[in-house]
Amino acid sequence: WRMFNYIPNSTCFAIAPNGGILTEAGKAFGRFHRFLSDYPNPSELHETIPDFHNTPVRLQTFRKAVSENKVQRLSSIKEEVLFVENRASSLNRIVNMLEQGQLPKRVTHNDTKLENVLFNEGTSKAICAIDYDTIMPNGTLLYDFGD
Repeated sequence: WRMFNYIPNSTCFAIAPNGGILTEAGKAFGRFHRFLSDYPNPSELHETIPDFHNTPVRLQTFRKAVSENKVQRLSSIKEEVLFVENRASSLNRIVNMLEQGQLPKRVTHNDTKLENVLFNEGTSKAICAIDYDTIMPNGTLLYDFGD
C-alpha cells in the first residue's frame, strides 16, 4: 500500500467536460515523464506486471487462446482474429527497437488515462498524475500514449 498526502480542492474526471481538461491531462503526464526523464537507474524499479507490454508474449498468448477456443467463441470473432493476424508482423516493432537500443528506455506510468489525473476544482488546471501502481522501468514513452 502507498499513502499520499490528501490534496484538498481536487477532483478527477471519468469523462472530459471539455477539451481544455484533456490538454491539462496531457500536460500532467508530460510533467510526469519530464520529472523522470533522467531517472538514474530505471532497472532498479520493480516490474509490477511482467510482460505487460511484451507484444511477442501477448501474441503468443493470443494465439494459444485462439487455438484452444475454450469458451467456443471463435466462430463469432473471426474478423477480429484476422485483424490481429494481418498485423502480427508489425506488432513487435516497439519491443524490437527497445531491445536493439533504437529507443531510449524510460520509466513509464502505464495507465495514462483521464481518471488518473487530479485537477484543481477551482481552475480545472491539472495538479498531478496519480495511480502509481503500474509505474515500471525499461519501457518507452510510446507505451504511455493511446489509452
